[in-house]
Amino acid sequence: KVASQRDKTCILLPLDEGQWEPVIEQLQRIAPETILFLSRLEGLTVELPDDAPLHLLIDKSKAPLVDLMNDETLATYWVNQREVRRPPDEREEKRIGVETRTVSIAFPLARAREPIYSVFAYLPTEMQSGYPFLINADFILTSSREAILVDWSWNGWLRDEIVPCFVEGFVALVRDPRYWQQAYGFIPLADKVQERFFQPPVERIHQELANLPVVWVVDKQEPVAPPHARLAPPTFR
Repeated sequence: KVASQRDKTCILLPLDEGQWEPVIEQLQRIAPETILFLSRLEGLTVELPDDAPLHLLIDKSKAPLVDLMNDETLATYWVNQREVRRPPDEREEKRIGVETRTVSIAFPLARAREPIYSVFAYLPTEMQSGYPFLINADFILTSSREAILVDWSWNGWLRDEIVPCFVEGFVALVRDPRYWQQAYGFIPLADKVQERFFQPPVERIHQELANLPVVWVVDKQEPVAPPHARLAPPTFR
């Protein structure tokens, strides 16, 4: 049911008997990251019986830094977005007429707790990538919205676009004096990625970074490519 009042729209979703308690439990656990990749949403309020209202706000005024807040900052992410064009040979019936999509990655810089979700299709899924950052794209999901359909070529294409999106965001982050030390912790590692679908980007990311100026060294004003850096042994230090 939809009820409109001037410029506002209220959507009423009645619940069947016996479903109220499970819905309340899920709403009580809603994560701030739920609104991170929703471009037109500036906030979310959840009011529950016998409970204080939950207010979530998103502040993108310092982009690429994005703050998720209630009365205080809950999390800060460095978000990098990249528009990608559909390959000519990539055709999907569920996306007829779509020529471009946006792929996003979000590096968690500061947060009150570990993020619950890591894979988003605008809203979070139950899938874990194994990457130390969040990813978002227009993935085609199972009917329950819990997971990506890993055998679909459309999803494979968007997954591969994580590589240039990550590299672009990482290079920018590593050049920021506030966050360059944190940046290295966001490089994905193969032994942390258990889901086979998400393994291919890891090696490609390593290959890309191997030739880019992303390593800070002593007495240099600019980072250098890894082949031009050396790790000093403890005896030298």
